[in-house]
Amino acid sequence: MINKAIKRGTDFIKRQKRPFKVNMIRASANTFLQQLTTQYRSIYILRLGATPLQLGVIDSIGGIAATAISPSTGWLADRCGIRKMFLISTPIMIASSVLFALAFDWTWTIPAVFLAFMALQIFSTACPMVCGNYLKNEERATGKQLCDTLSAIPGLFAPIVAATLISRLGGLSTNGIRPLYVLQTLGFLLVLVFTYKFYFDTLKDQEVIHSSFFSGVKRIFKEGKSVKRWIIYSSLSSATMYLSATYLSAFVTEVKQGDEFVVGMMTTASFILATPVVSSVWSSSRYFWEKENSVCYYSFVLHISSAPCVRR
Repeated sequence: MINKAIKRGTDFIKRQKRPFKVNMIRASANTFLQQLTTQYRSIYILRLGATPLQLGVIDSIGGIAATAISPSTGWLADRCGIRKMFLISTPIMIASSVLFALAFDWTWTIPAVFLAFMALQIFSTACPMVCGNYLKNEERATGKQLCDTLSAIPGLFAPIVAATLISRLGGLSTNGIRPLYVLQTLGFLLVLVFTYKFYFDTLKDQEVIHSSFFSGVKRIFKEGKSVKRWIIYSSLSSATMYLSATYLSAFVTEVKQGDEFVVGMMTTASFILATPVVSSVWSSSRYFWEKENSVCYYSFVLHISSAPCVRR
């Protein structure tokens, strides 16, 4: 059964166009590099002297950056092409990693978080557009599921690699966490070179959009109620995600006295649980495609199952 699934996945990838294949490699590298530091960022900022309130303000500033750029990101990708968006966002992420690596005070992390959230917003908008542009209509759900699953695999190992490095370099301190950002900077430089050399938008598949930004927004809202409902749902789910992501690692280390390996394993466990769930959701997406409440149902299950059981 496993061999059959691997063969089906391999055959699916082989018959796809080059941009899809290259983007899978790029997305996998991105996942690994991001997961090296994501779970340790809040701890690092606190160790640099920030208070919990200041940590919340810093992440809010990052959220403002993502929100400010979000409406125009898709429009720019339509006009400029996906390749340019990747070549813009990766240097922004490199600049963020450099600022984190050089930070000797928590105030340095304000522009670093601002740039990181901005780059992540561009990544998260441009990446699914590859599936939309280069996969057939009947293969998009399968392709998205396959890309999400394979690119998540490096995320299983990155937190453990990070925890091992931290334990050898000084524990959960600024000196122990800082080298992760140096490694992340070097990694994103390689991703930038890889994207520049190997990822190209195929002009015959890439339709250039000449409409203005506001006319594009108007056209989207005319599509029906589902767009408006999705915006409301996305806003509410993002709020809960930011709340947990900001303080979860700090809670584990400060209140529960967990070490770097506990934080790392916590992230790895979340990837192990999420990967089969994502696969099953996308596999059944064709059946539920026209069911209005299917997204809400799956989201409810995921939110309930991911809620931590907190005990003193």
